[in-house]
Amino acid sequence: MGFHKRYISNEIIQELFHTHGIKSIKELYSADAFVSEVGIASDVTDTVLSNKHTTESWDRVTEMIEESVNKKK
Repeated sequence: MGFHKRYISNEIIQELFHTHGIKSIKELYSADAFVSEVGIASDVTDTVLSNKHTTESWDRVTEMIEESVNKKK
């Protein structure tokens, strides 16, 4: 059995959310360890890992990503 780590960039977070919604973000966090870029990627990672995947934490993640995308426009 191997150790599965995943690099998460701001671009990956925004692109996956834009094309596939929050479900794709949830699937992104199925690894054993995460390395995230400073910005929305690290904010989302911190929220997901500190709140143990509750409905409220996923709602907050959705809001965070939407705010980030809107700032980018």
